[in-house]
Amino acid sequence: MRYYIDEREKLAKLILRSSIGLDIFIYAGFFFGFVFGIAGAEIGFWLLGFVFRYGVHIGISSVVLKIVVIILSYKKDTYKKRELLSVGSSSMVLLFIIGAIVWGIYYIGKIMTAVG
Repeated sequence: MRYYIDEREKLAKLILRSSIGLDIFIYAGFFFGFVFGIAGAEIGFWLLGFVFRYGVHIGISSVVLKIVVIILSYKKDTYKKRELLSVGSSSMVLLFIIGAIVWGIYYIGKIMTAVG
């Protein structure tokens, strides 16, 4: 039985790491896209466009992975599961905040383009 619990914790840890990796990819693409775009490099606008176009799909997959981690670690019987639950839920809140900021900037740019 202990072997099964260890495998579930390892699986939850692997899923959480991959989900946080997706988050870091979105954050880095957005930040470096703005930095390089302001500096005049073409790759910056490509990165920013990639985040604007595919960021929703990456964000949704990251949220789904975080929900799976929360489900796997919902029974807080060990310290590792409590840690996974707190890290998963706090990173999901951070993803929602950063996603709202990215969506707001995208929406403002879309309105400015339509206006003129």
